Amino acid sequence: MYTHFKVPFLDLARYELDAEIVKLIPHHLSEQHQMIAIDKIGDILTIGLTNLEDKYILPFLEQQLNCKIIPFHISLESWLEIFPTAYLDKEKSFNYVG
Repeated sequence: MYTHFKVPFLDLARYELDAEIVKLIPHHLSEQHQMIAIDKIGDILTIGLTNLEDKYILPFLEQQLNCKIIPFHISLESWLEIFPTAYLDKEKSFNYVG
């Protein structure tokens, strides 16, 4: 997939995720789109996605979070391993209507 979409692969096992960064993307959106917020510097948010063909979620997140999104491809296996513990309190950071 890397060559087709020109999105680099990121191994989530090499990162320690910050709970406050993870919660920038609400639990239900992370689950539905199999993605996770990885890092944020200024107005740039790095996210990991398992499905690079989901072309609508990135513009939506940029609009809702008022930041630029930098996507990385992550494996489904790594997302499944990280997701259950990443959202223990399931707080939402922005109000999603839809």
